[in-house]
Amino acid sequence: MENTLFQRIQLAIGLERLTDLLRNQAWREGGDISLHPSQRALLAVLASEGESLRPSEIAARLGVSAPSVSDSIRAVEAKGWVERAHDPDDLHRLGHPVFEL
Repeated sequence: MENTLFQRIQLAIGLERLTDLLRNQAWREGGDISLHPSQRALLAVLASEGESLRPSEIAARLGVSAPSVSDSIRAVEAKGWVERAHDPDDLHRLGHPVFEL
């Protein structure tokens, strides 16, 4: 039984590594609309929420640093996937992603 658990853990680690390799390969071959995996994660968080989020809230949901999220926000904003919301109380709040492929 212990051997089976060890094999399952090894299989899970191997599948995770394979998934990362495939995701990175797809990113490199994606052309002009390609998104870095961290940018995809950012868009997924925004798409799953029914409201705009602060960068610190996004960072907490993704388990990454606020500067990392800020870099991803700038990149997807430059690509036109995210618009900044006009919140008079908080200018750092982000709106929903714009999905136009």
